[in-house]
Amino acid sequence: MFETVFDLEDTVNLLELERILFEREEGHAGRFLDGEEFYVYAQDTLTELAAEAVYLEITESMLYKFCFPELHTFYTLCKEYSKRNRISFRKNPYVKAAEEYVADAFRCTESPNFAWNLWVPPKLVKKRAYTVIVETGMYFMEYAEMIETLYDIKEHYADLITALKKELSDRSNIIPLPVAVGKERKVA
Repeated sequence: MFETVFDLEDTVNLLELERILFEREEGHAGRFLDGEEFYVYAQDTLTELAAEAVYLEITESMLYKFCFPELHTFYTLCKEYSKRNRISFRKNPYVKAAEEYVADAFRCTESPNFAWNLWVPPKLVKKRAYTVIVETGMYFMEYAEMIETLYDIKEHYADLITALKKELSDRSNIIPLPVAVGKERKVA
């Protein structure tokens, strides 16, 4: 009797995952619904979204690296914005807003078998890579929520790109005034 309850829960999770993929991916054909295959199907879907996926034997967890094209475009535009406005990259309001959004999006995941990071440490890669790193533990269950969160992050970066492009194009016509260097020299 209790086995059917677990099968029903897996089937509901599979339906939720299919709804997310149908709404977010173009041409998603769907698949035969079998609750017993939910976790395998969810892991395969997460692996397809990721640029790289690695199984870590020591912790028995999966490490996913997501390199959305929107991330690279956004942070390239942020560099241009910081350069034009003469502010540091870390103090750029767009960079701060994006980091806060990602933190809030992942804060919703309440699983203890989950960790994330927005940057790849510079020691691992020569240049800073704009990626989202996600690690899921062996008992991670919220695959549908995770996939929806990743799609939300991707769409949010696309929205930020349009806002940043608009602001950069508006400011391109403004000629900056010269900055006062100091006191005028006294005439001898």
